[in-house]
Amino acid sequence: MSCYEILAGSCSCLHDGLMFEDVGSALKFNRVFRDLSAEEHQMIEQKFVHVQSPKHKLLFEPGEQPAHLHLMLSGQLKMVHYLADGRESMLQMICPGSLFSTSAVVMGSPYSSSAWTLGACSYAYMKREDLVHLMKEIPSLSIRLMELMAEFNEMLLRRIEYQTVYTPEQRLVKFLLGQSETRNSLRWRLPMPKGELARVLGTVPETLSRCFNALIQQGVLQMKGRDITIQQPELLREICPE
Repeated sequence: MSCYEILAGSCSCLHDGLMFEDVGSALKFNRVFRDLSAEEHQMIEQKFVHVQSPKHKLLFEPGEQPAHLHLMLSGQLKMVHYLADGRESMLQMICPGSLFSTSAVVMGSPYSSSAWTLGACSYAYMKREDLVHLMKEIPSLSIRLMELMAEFNEMLLRRIEYQTVYTPEQRLVKFLLGQSETRNSLRWRLPMPKGELARVLGTVPETLSRCFNALIQQGVLQMKGRDITIQQPELLREICPE
């Protein structure tokens, strides 16, 4: 669906560097499409248009009428909501192989969030009228898209619970442990700048820096730039037990 959907480090990329050179390979990766027949894949692939995008580009914002379904091919994109005081609240991090803007496009309702590219990236888009036609031609596609929308709603509910129950330090710990388990390693590079990670975790950069410093001072982890080494995973788990 997307990366960091529960903010515990569960990334659909599984590792850094995942990208797709064409729509066909991304369709085979995405679970909404991958089990469809070769003929159905071809029907869908023909409707997508592949585009390149520069960093920090706004693709759409709240209130706009949805015109396209999007499929991420390379790079990352963030879905955000702006609070009344102007602060940015991260809703999703979209990585290669993931669909985005699904609910708005399927329902035909205005976008409720903004989509910004984090760096230079590529994605593909399909016109909404083409998607509606394909949903009629391929009934299983409709069911899978509805499942995806239901999962997104469930994710938002878990996010509210997540940010209510856990402190910023515990959210960071869960993210670090999730990344370690996903990558099967105690060493890796943060997949995003610290400022973006703060937004993903529902906090501010200053608080995130204090949390990192506290863990470093306890000898739990080492950090150089964005390079992370967990030194005491068991102690890290004690900070935020399940």
